[in-house]
Amino acid sequence: MRDLEVHSKKQELEHYKGVGKVLVICTGGTLTMEKTDNGYVTQRGIGDRLKSNRIFYDEAYVATKREKGDWEEGNLITPMTPFNNRIQFEVLEFEQLIDSSNVDLQD
Repeated sequence: MRDLEVHSKKQELEHYKGVGKVLVICTGGTLTMEKTDNGYVTQRGIGDRLKSNRIFYDEAYVATKREKGDWEEGNLITPMTPFNNRIQFEVLEFEQLIDSSNVDLQD
C-alpha cells in the first residue's frame, strides 16, 4: 500500500513539475486603474487585461492544455522562463476595489 501512495504522490508532483503557482489577491491600486472620462479609476478585470500581454499569458500553451481538458479557465500562465519553468497565476479580485488616491473613511 505504501508503494502505491508514493507512486501516486510522484505522479501528482510530476504534473506540476516546471510550473510555479501564484495566487494574486487584487484589492485595487495603480495596476487596476483605467482611464475614463472622469480620470483614472479602479476597474475590475485585471486578469482579463493581463491576458493581452504575452509576458503573462501564453495563449498557445493554454490552447494545447484546453484540448487535453487540462486547463482551469480564469488562470494565466507565462511562457517558458529563462529558468525553464512557467508561472501559473490565479487572480482573485475584491468586489470593491480601492486606490489610495480615492480612499475615504468608509473604506
